[in-house]
Amino acid sequence: MDYCKLSESELCELLKAGDDKAYSEIYRRYAANLRIHASRRCGNNEDANDLLQEVFAMLWEKRETLDINSSINGFLASCISNLFLSKLKHIKVRDKYLNQILYFENNFSYPTDTDHLIRMKQLEEKISKEINNLPPKMREMFIMSRYGNMSHQKIAEELGKSEKTVSRQISNSLKILRLKLPYFAFLLLLNIKK
Repeated sequence: MDYCKLSESELCELLKAGDDKAYSEIYRRYAANLRIHASRRCGNNEDANDLLQEVFAMLWEKRETLDINSSINGFLASCISNLFLSKLKHIKVRDKYLNQILYFENNFSYPTDTDHLIRMKQLEEKISKEINNLPPKMREMFIMSRYGNMSHQKIAEELGKSEKTVSRQISNSLKILRLKLPYFAFLLLLNIKK
């Protein structure tokens, strides 16, 4: 079967049936334009690539239940826009809480400097413990990203992995840590420069 000659509706039907070649053809046809759309939204290529990967992962994961009424390109462009807005909302909420924490730190002193240092040390130990409990490869990629300030692409090159694998591993590590760490500790972890 020549997938290049198939219509959008034929590709959608094959995709719903789990045809990975139809999925690859959809990616081949639309990824370049969608990357441009995502770049305009995000303002940088790394975040745009992350959005694109998430949307295509969602397309495959939810292929059986998706109802694509418009063109595939239009549907995926809407998914990118919605995901971007969702992430933007999450960032605003996170920033709001970080600002509240900073306000608290600046306006309410701890009983003693020693008490503050002990609490921070305990928090650092808890974060370190949970990072060390991650699976080895996931931990390595997470540390390279968060503490080594390396891009997903650079990590992928250094470890001989695909950039998609690196993104997925770092995303999964954040999900695990979000469940394991107190909210304040997780916010501090997110605030570490990527």
